[in-house]
Amino acid sequence: MRQYSVSPGNFAGGLSTIEEKSMGALIKSGSRPIEGVLKVGVKPPHRGLWLLDSTPDPYWMQFGITNPNDNEGLMDLVACHSHIVFLVTGRRNVVGSAVAPLYKNNGKLSHLQGHGGGYGL
Repeated sequence: MRQYSVSPGNFAGGLSTIEEKSMGALIKSGSRPIEGVLKVGVKPPHRGLWLLDSTPDPYWMQFGITNPNDNEGLMDLVACHSHIVFLVTGRRNVVGSAVAPLYKNNGKLSHLQGHGGGYGL
């Protein structure tokens, strides 16, 4: 499972394990208490910080290897009734959505210059 959870872009950005990737996600989530864990497509019962369990089906390999990506993750969040999605990216990702606003965060000033918008610093 580990080999499919860290993308080539994550490796290029300096991540080497799913644990490192998870620590980054945890730090970016802030200091609010976690309310619980949701499955894809389940609406949170109340406001707060929720985690999304998007672990593939145990038999997912029988249909071929999937490549988890930002488009798939965006649709998973929209299916849970997200009103806006924040995407933290350092690779100039062009993902977007017609059904939910997407705000891209990027800490690399060189990526923001001349990009034409859609990013926040």
